Amino acid sequence: MSDFSSGNEVISSSESGVTIEKSFDGEAFAVPAIRFELRSDHDDAVTVRITDRIPDDFPMDNVGFHPEYENENWTAYKDHRVQFERTLEPNESLTTVYGIRLSDWSDAEKFLIEPELEEVTPVTDDGGQGEERMEEHTITDIVSEDSSQVVRDVIAGDSGLPGLDEDAETGDDPADPLADVGNDPLSDPLGSSADADDGATDPLADAASASADSTGEDSAPDESDPAGSDTEDGPFAGSEDDIIDADEPGDDSIDGGDDADESNDDSLEAPVETADEPPASPPRPGSVAAALADEIRAGEVNDDDLKRIQQELDLDTPESTNVRIRHLQSRVDDLAAYTEALEEFIDENGTAKTLIDGFESEVESVRADLDEMGSEIENAKDEGAQARARVADLETNLDGLETSIDSLESGLESDLADLEDDLDELGELDSNLDGLTSQLDDLEDLVATNTQEASALDDELEDLRDDFETVDSLEGKIEVLSEDVSDLSDSVEATETRMDEKIDTLRSDIGDIESELKELHEWRDQLGSVFGGN
Repeated sequence: MSDFSSGNEVISSSESGVTIEKSFDGEAFAVPAIRFELRSDHDDAVTVRITDRIPDDFPMDNVGFHPEYENENWTAYKDHRVQFERTLEPNESLTTVYGIRLSDWSDAEKFLIEPELEEVTPVTDDGGQGEERMEEHTITDIVSEDSSQVVRDVIAGDSGLPGLDEDAETGDDPADPLADVGNDPLSDPLGSSADADDGATDPLADAASASADSTGEDSAPDESDPAGSDTEDGPFAGSEDDIIDADEPGDDSIDGGDDADESNDDSLEAPVETADEPPASPPRPGSVAAALADEIRAGEVNDDDLKRIQQELDLDTPESTNVRIRHLQSRVDDLAAYTEALEEFIDENGTAKTLIDGFESEVESVRADLDEMGSEIENAKDEGAQARARVADLETNLDGLETSIDSLESGLESDLADLEDDLDELGELDSNLDGLTSQLDDLEDLVATNTQEASALDDELEDLRDDFETVDSLEGKIEVLSEDVSDLSDSVEATETRMDEKIDTLRSDIGDIESELKELHEWRDQLGSVFGGN
């Protein structure tokens, strides 16, 4: 792709208080376009006319105008040029474009030439002649010229008016203003044809039937230029591309075969009187058309009479007709560009039915995926509910375990307190045993000295034996209690170890469940972001 698609190259020109910036725009529109930025620096309204040349090897069918960018003010001509004409208000700026359908983007460089600012005229109340000139120029180049060639030859002074002489002689058209000889400015047909060529033939009789239907379709002549002026810039001058089928049989001039041969040249211009051109042939007696042609050629018909003739021949075309023609031409160009774009689109993408079938299959596939994802979401919701139920059960079990541990701890504390009390009692028994032992020693001494006291001592000994038995039984209980305390300590340690292991296991399970819940929440958020909901 060429660098011109960036639109960085701008051609700027300023003339007569109007600034034009021309650039290539390949991105903003459906087809590449040539963009014009116009700015008026005038304090009054002015009418501008800009002409831009189209490369000769570029088809004019590939040029079109945008309906939102002043397309009604554009006109495309067959001689590879486009013209923009519009009235700019004081200090007004506007943007307008015309589209070009390119087969190769490198061809855009050919369009980046400076446009021609043909006219900048103030808008005044007496601008009718300029409008008529623009109107006639537009109609001549757009509409085929074969239907208006006869009248243009008459106005330019090259030939008579075919069929008019016959009508004048036979009197078939009594309402014709030219039949009124008394009011006809051409009543002296011989006065202006002294230098006519006697050897020329009159084609009026032969061309009458060929041009009988052509006068009603003639385009308006240029009233701003004299009919017989020696200039090549008249509204009928132009290249061969401006005129279709210029060599019609009804276009023969009264100057003979030389003019007939010139109709096949590369360019068809308004006939110009030169020093080498043979003088016009004298009119036949009674030929009003010949006299009219001679006087128009000689420049002896004043502007009012010439305008009157044009009006009677219905040569004036209203500006609204020109606007409609330009509008229709732009619409046809837009339609052609749209048709080509539509054909390319259909070639690339197929018909609407093909696209719809493809979209329907894609929609069905998406629906199947959505159904599958919906079932997966429901399964995920069920799994999440089950996980939450498991977490609730685990929390309940954990609370029960904590309660059991608290009750075990309180029971162990009470058992330890009881054991401590029993140990205190055993300490007291030991002290009592020591006292009893000393007393037994004393009693043995007393037995030796006092037999009477022996029986009493025997009784006391029996009592002491009973006490010793009681002490022995207490010692057994103490040993059993010591063993129970040891077993309880071991059981408490084992229970604490098991509880610690269970707590660690529960904490690990809770951590795993929390991570699973976190993953489930993240998955649910991802699914919600995909389908537009949580």
